[in-house]
Amino acid sequence: MNGGDSEIYLIGDIYPDVFLNLTNDPGWDVNPDWPALCGPLDQAQALVEVQAQPVQEETRKDPKDLVIGFADYKGIFPKRMENFNTACQELGIQCVEADGFLLIAQGVDAIVASTDTFSVSGLHPLVMEARDKGILIFVLDAESTSDGAYSVTISQGEWAKTGLGWLLESMGGQGEFAYFDLRADSSHTEVIADMLSSYPEVKVVGQYDWTYEGLTDFKRMEADVAKLAKAHPDLKGIWTSEGMNNVLWGLKEGQKPISDWPRFLCEPSSSGLSAWKMMQSEDATFECLALLNPDGIAYDAVYIAYYMLTGVELKDNVLEGVNGASFYVPPPFVDNDNLEKWWQQVRDASPDERVMLDAPMSPEEIHARWFED
Repeated sequence: MNGGDSEIYLIGDIYPDVFLNLTNDPGWDVNPDWPALCGPLDQAQALVEVQAQPVQEETRKDPKDLVIGFADYKGIFPKRMENFNTACQELGIQCVEADGFLLIAQGVDAIVASTDTFSVSGLHPLVMEARDKGILIFVLDAESTSDGAYSVTISQGEWAKTGLGWLLESMGGQGEFAYFDLRADSSHTEVIADMLSSYPEVKVVGQYDWTYEGLTDFKRMEADVAKLAKAHPDLKGIWTSEGMNNVLWGLKEGQKPISDWPRFLCEPSSSGLSAWKMMQSEDATFECLALLNPDGIAYDAVYIAYYMLTGVELKDNVLEGVNGASFYVPPPFVDNDNLEKWWQQVRDASPDERVMLDAPMSPEEIHARWFED
């Protein structure tokens, strides 16, 4: 299966929903020796034999013995799996993909769980079992309250604060302002209130929360932005946690000169940057900011796990967030100065694609940010 290098998968009663990749490496996997548990075993017998495998020690002396698993609880971020495999190939370690409990049964050394702030709480049983077996577990794009899980994510608070800060400052710290706080799971509400308290001359003339129907009907959001701008001709800024492109197209619908538009954030995607460049072709003074939430956190998590499992010491007080167990990845950003560099990443995407920008940290950056020399 899987074209190019003919990956070989284990298919059987104990893997009803996923196939276990037995040969997850870039080599040409033809005519291998038969692996264990490849015969027609009874389901119960197979589970007993798998679970009887010894759990690996937390720290290994030989990196070549490491096994890191990937458990996908989102399914809509294929780039994460690609980044996960890239890191594994660079490190030359064995990596497998399966349900988290099957990975525990196999005795992997670490699990990288692809999740988000909506679904992370459902992983509590998995985190507890992994912790009790001495297996490191990392959740992506979320902060788990389960004692035993590490988080690899941007700080949602800093993400919101950075974008709001840029926008409010570009307004000159005054004027009419509207915002769409559309992510109930990301604690943006507190950041917005705190930021606005520092700008008493900013007047909120429109606010929308996660009950807003435009969250799922983006055409409605475009229309509401257009109405908002028309009702408030002196509107200086619009902030949104989702639907940045819809803000742009809603403003364009008003047919005002770009120089008279309120400030807003751009989307860190192929369509967002394409629209950004189109705005600049119409008005060279157009400025914007796009903040990434990179899928490269899967790549980062593999290197973090690798360093921890091979005995590299964490720096003191580097973990943050919930339970003091979060590896906060600095959110990359696009502005007018580096727009061309980022544009190169997505310029070849077809017009109907929405390719999100990505930026894994380098192994050197990961080591320097969190680990001792």
